[in-house]
Amino acid sequence: MSQLELANAVSASEATIWQVERGREPGDTLRDALAIVLKVDSQFFYDRIAEEFTESDCHFRKGSTSAERVRKRVLAQGTLFGHLVDYLQVKLKLPQYNLPELHALTPAEIEKAASMCRTHWKLGLDRPITNMGRVLENAGVMLIKLRHDDAVKLDAFSRRGRNGAMSYVVLNPAKGSSSRTRYDMAHELGHLVLDFKDIGLSYDDREKRADRFAASFLLPEAGVRREFRFGRGTVNWEHVFDLKRRWKVSAQAILYRALDLRLIDAVEFRRAYKMMSARRWVKDEPHEPPMESPELFRKAMQTLWQRKKIGADRIAADLHWTMETFEDVTGLRASAPVANEPDNVISLADRRRMRA
Repeated sequence: MSQLELANAVSASEATIWQVERGREPGDTLRDALAIVLKVDSQFFYDRIAEEFTESDCHFRKGSTSAERVRKRVLAQGTLFGHLVDYLQVKLKLPQYNLPELHALTPAEIEKAASMCRTHWKLGLDRPITNMGRVLENAGVMLIKLRHDDAVKLDAFSRRGRNGAMSYVVLNPAKGSSSRTRYDMAHELGHLVLDFKDIGLSYDDREKRADRFAASFLLPEAGVRREFRFGRGTVNWEHVFDLKRRWKVSAQAILYRALDLRLIDAVEFRRAYKMMSARRWVKDEPHEPPMESPELFRKAMQTLWQRKKIGADRIAADLHWTMETFEDVTGLRASAPVANEPDNVISLADRRRMRA
């Protein structure tokens, strides 16, 4: 809401709202009116938020067509979601932050950094990643989905937690492409791994570095060289889509990676891309893998209910939110509590024991 919109909603002047935002203590009735309109308990205004999501510490992409108002709303949602995660971390033992911090500038260094990450998480150097979201969540990165009304105007982005705190990758559900969502996750992982220190790279150079990291991480050189086959002058699309089903990346990404590794030349790449464009595959590829959704938050919520009988209503009350605010921030409906999830959802502790 703008200051004017909020002022009209609580029957105050815009100047009064401006003063309250800068620290002036409102009267009791104005404070309570603000709480009602903003869907929180009045005590919320006095709670301490550990870390605010700001534009300077989030990796937004310039290609996003978002207005400043949309970004501010998304940053506010991220801040509140992070506040909720801080609450969960007091109650539960969530996965520890376990991302390497690597220096890489040249293509060879970026390839090596991607290989080091695969080795660090025991993913192998020549095989597909089964579930990209779980790689991030097991490494202590929380996945969030943008609300659909914001997703059409904003791309995926990430935020590194300070001093080893929880980091976040915010996904765009509006793309409708599971292979591109996996690529977005790998791209944002590149930012988290490589952008830990400001070394003066331009925005474009940081984006290119994250793109190369994503391609190297999802399509490691050893595996691609072993499996990629390309008939001279013609594209075996059945083979390309077999690779897509196996590696769970887009056909476009496979072709770009083949070009990068010089398995095809520029003429062959352009011919293949022209055919994809003619068949309208550039925006709507066939043979998409199953969509990956965030799992860690839902499992944490279910575990909290199973072990301590703390549900969404109790959490909202402890955070001084209304249930409507809880639903807006988390995307979980109060009418469908996580306690009633199917039995095939296991606790984090059980999952760790199974992995061990």
